[in-house]
Amino acid sequence: MDCSDSLPDLDAVDALLDRRHLATMDADDRGPLLKLLATHPAPEVRERVLARVLEPQMLHEIDIELVDALLSDARHGVPWFAVAAFGRILRRLPGLDQLRIMSEWAISESRAHRLVLASAVARVKLASAESALNVLVDDADPTVRAVARRSRKHRASRRLS
Repeated sequence: MDCSDSLPDLDAVDALLDRRHLATMDADDRGPLLKLLATHPAPEVRERVLARVLEPQMLHEIDIELVDALLSDARHGVPWFAVAAFGRILRRLPGLDQLRIMSEWAISESRAHRLVLASAVARVKLASAESALNVLVDDADPTVRAVARRSRKHRASRRLS
């Protein structure tokens, strides 16, 4: 039997990931649902899961393993979708939450977190972004260092223009 017949289609996934629907669930049910949908073979579904997991109201219950799996997704668009979503989220968070998230992700053991942060802060106009970049330009991972340097250069060119 082909189990792909039992997978929810995009309309069903959108209904499951609806903010109002997720808000009615308790965290013990919401977490397993998001983990299950994060394994869906359609990259569009994984992008939608990542968008929900990275929303400000969900960051307090963020599942690091789930986010790492989605950020390490083999489909090119899923991790870059995360970068764009994460930048928007950072801009909407209150200052102390911005600082907390950027501080935690800048020193995270997760390479994916550091890489997403290094990319996202390029276009975020926050003073704490410079502090995060100061940490990331000295990261042990050469890719994170390179992205952080590129982000710093982008931020500097925007200040001059």
